[in-house]
Amino acid sequence: MPISLFLTEPQEQFVFSEARHPAMCAGYGAGKSQAGVIRVLLLAIKYPGLNFAFVEPTFDLVRLIAWPRFEEVLDSWGIAYSLNKSEAILTMQNGSRIVFRSADNPSRLVGFEVSDAVIDEVDILSVKDANDTWNKMLARARQKKPDGSVNTVGCVSTPEGFKWMYETFEKNKRPGYELIRAPTASNPYLPDGYLDTLKAT
Repeated sequence: MPISLFLTEPQEQFVFSEARHPAMCAGYGAGKSQAGVIRVLLLAIKYPGLNFAFVEPTFDLVRLIAWPRFEEVLDSWGIAYSLNKSEAILTMQNGSRIVFRSADNPSRLVGFEVSDAVIDEVDILSVKDANDTWNKMLARARQKKPDGSVNTVGCVSTPEGFKWMYETFEKNKRPGYELIRAPTASNPYLPDGYLDTLKAT
């Protein structure tokens, strides 16, 4: 069944990035979390039976942001799934599993393997917790893909000053790291007046 995607240019860059570590630094309402969700789901469709991770700063955000977004996208695509909220794992009809975790205690990001991962709102974390979470997810992303492709760990966030994303993807950028910028104005699907309200405040 064909899947319809309505992506802004920065979202498309992030979703289909071939970098080992893509990052989307985006203004309010630019669609960064949605891009993260779609990236994970398309990878989960491409690689049946593998595990994938989606990490939020807190478990409240897993419940309030991640679960509803994943369910909304899968429902719109007509893909069957089951969500085990007690284990925080979504299983798709092709056997792929999305493991949801929170970064408020990075020491708990152990005991599972994934093929690919996305960390949402990484710059909300302290620099230490962001670094710990990133390193933990790099260690978790080691499931082999049948086509030999590399494992990827990406992140999305609003800009929170010169914090972890700036240090990692701008100041000390390494090979395989790609930074995609997305201003709020890049999203044409925002409600009328939203951008003007942000500018006014």
